[in-house]
Amino acid sequence: MQIVAQTQQQRYYIDTIVNRSRTSMARIKRQPGPDDEADRVRLMEVWSRYKREHRVTQHEMGKRLNMTQGAFSAYLNGRAQISLQFIMDFADIVGCSPQDISPSLANNRHLLPADQNEILANFEALDKLEKESFLRILKGMAARSR
Repeated sequence: MQIVAQTQQQRYYIDTIVNRSRTSMARIKRQPGPDDEADRVRLMEVWSRYKREHRVTQHEMGKRLNMTQGAFSAYLNGRAQISLQFIMDFADIVGCSPQDISPSLANNRHLLPADQNEILANFEALDKLEKESFLRILKGMAARSR
């Protein structure tokens, strides 16, 4: 079900509710897996480099990832399990490969449908400029189809 907000204030309240639910989900404690700490360290290294080069705060990155600063911080500090979706979204924003953050999760692509796997394999074969061009085209196509 899609909620249609009539005013800016209503949109603010809807966004606040959605972000609170994401934050509370990120706070769930769990037992770390064998690769979690290494993935978290790589995530922190990529984030530190990106933050330094682009002067971005956790709050701003959280907005780009459609989550709160607290939820993003939970990923960085190991309080939230790093998911494949998070890695792919984060890698897309900072311009790195998901394998740079988590080789173990990124290699679980066999869980994706065959067509998505084929798209990813072909995308990874492109150089940086070709990837950027392809993404612009793909985003334009997606925007027109909405």
